[in-house]
Amino acid sequence: MCRRHLASSLTLLFLACANLLSQKVTAPTPDQLLPVTVEPLPELLQRLPELNDLNPAEDQVKLPKLLRKIGEGQDFFLQNLPNISAEEHVTREELGIRDDHVKKSIEANYSYLMLPQLTVEGVIIDEHRVPKTREFDTTGIENGLAVTQGFATMPLHFHSSCQSDSAFRYLGRQILTGSKTYVVAFAQRPNAVLCVAQVTHLGTSVRVPLQGIAWIEPQTFQIVRMRTDLLNPHPEVRLQKLTTEIDFAYVRLRGVPVALWLPGDVVVTTVTNAQKLRNVHNYSAFKRFGSETKVLTGATPVQ
Repeated sequence: MCRRHLASSLTLLFLACANLLSQKVTAPTPDQLLPVTVEPLPELLQRLPELNDLNPAEDQVKLPKLLRKIGEGQDFFLQNLPNISAEEHVTREELGIRDDHVKKSIEANYSYLMLPQLTVEGVIIDEHRVPKTREFDTTGIENGLAVTQGFATMPLHFHSSCQSDSAFRYLGRQILTGSKTYVVAFAQRPNAVLCVAQVTHLGTSVRVPLQGIAWIEPQTFQIVRMRTDLLNPHPEVRLQKLTTEIDFAYVRLRGVPVALWLPGDVVVTTVTNAQKLRNVHNYSAFKRFGSETKVLTGATPVQ
């Protein structure tokens, strides 16, 4: 099972897995988009330029095998994931709603820790940040900006234990970083998900199902790029859009027998009724974090 978290000024949290309650995807209202799993391909290609050179799939015959292989790949990832440390550089920005000009910007450097733990519920991944500059505001809320994380576990939407959360669609093949990747879309079922995001804003919390697209490396079936969006807007917490774009880096760690795909570059764009926020994360210097090493005082955990 999986537990993932993403915190921001809206306080986005990925909840622990829960029991599946099967429901149909509701039809969108006129101001909403169709889920990527059913949106007509011409409209999808026009809306998402990163799919422009996609070689579309003729049918969905390959999808069941792909999902099985991707699920096995995610299970393999969890089995081989050690404690990891990295350097993280974050740029937090407030943008102009209409022209995207930067109205406010803060940069910060962190020591980042990813600590998987085996429990009776499965693997739980705890994340911690240690700000390099102690006086820096680690929450971002006071500055009206966002704090975001939880990207390493975003591919767990495709883990075999979480696949019943979502509908899936095989989109086709696309060249990415020299590899002919498989491209698969997913859309979580509203009110019927195992791993779901929760948004809290001014004391109000709501669950926010996601949809997205993953690019899968054809040899290892690891996810090398991913984009997620809200399934629907959430006016009750003033959230109109939330887009996360992740490019994963191929990482070899000393003492780990296999290579891991870990977040390298991440862009998170949040649009509310009053603000447009963008966070850019860059991760580097991945290392295995020894069990004899203590977590530094002042680390900010994601709970």
